[in-house]
Amino acid sequence: MFGQQTGQFNAYAHPQQQQQAGPSTPSPVSGGGVYGTSANLYDRQQHDILTQAPPPAGLGQLDLPTTSGNSKPRHSVGGRPRDRVWELFDGDRDVARCHYCTWKTDHPKAFRMRAHALICENLPQEKKELVESWQQEKEDKKGSSGGGGGGGGRGDGEDGGGAPAVKKAKRDHQPKMAARSPITCHVLDSTSGKPAPDMRIRLDRLNTTGFTLITQGQTDNDGRCSSLLSPSTVLEVGIFKMTFFTSEYFTKRGILSFYPFVEIPFEVKSSDEHYHIPLLLSPYAYSTYRGS
Repeated sequence: MFGQQTGQFNAYAHPQQQQQAGPSTPSPVSGGGVYGTSANLYDRQQHDILTQAPPPAGLGQLDLPTTSGNSKPRHSVGGRPRDRVWELFDGDRDVARCHYCTWKTDHPKAFRMRAHALICENLPQEKKELVESWQQEKEDKKGSSGGGGGGGGRGDGEDGGGAPAVKKAKRDHQPKMAARSPITCHVLDSTSGKPAPDMRIRLDRLNTTGFTLITQGQTDNDGRCSSLLSPSTVLEVGIFKMTFFTSEYFTKRGILSFYPFVEIPFEVKSSDEHYHIPLLLSPYAYSTYRGS
């Protein structure tokens, strides 16, 4: 009996071997024995299970998680939403261009764009004030989001029971400028496209009898003169005049020029401000403006 049972299950597992074995191999459906009947039942149960099982999902299909209706929308690629300073610029994440001038920057950062907006000569004053207000809002948010003391309060110390959080001093990333004269100048030679070194400079002030010499100086290798006056000098309100001896400069270089010197008068209206006089020069033309 034990051999008959073993042969029946071997025939079930290997139907091809059953055909090759011939009449010497017992058949699971022959004999009508209890073991043959149970084997047939087991065979049918396994067949039903396999035929009713759902087919496996295709490899190309992905079960994506569904988002509920109240889930927050994600920001676009890049993580953070655009800074409000982009209202003054065109472009994308690769380049940004100012609406009011030809300035542009590659791989734009909001802090660079705000810094340009504050010094852009073509940007209206109300826009600059708007940029300053945006910057102030960002600083206020950073201050209010600082960690509180004790049990985790956020700023006022009431929730956490600890002392109010001390706001960290803002780190100044801008380099400190060396002490300089309250009146400076910068000369650029447009014929060479370089600064104009070794040019003699004279500074006068207007009084009741006319212009009176205050000091003289000379441009350095960078075309600048930053030591006309002592850094501790307190300017008096009034009219000043800066003289650039351009003919001497061009004569040393064997260049003929039209202007023997260039005089630029300007007015000092506040002793607390710094006055910078740039000069763009060529042998037959020049231009100037108030710099920073």
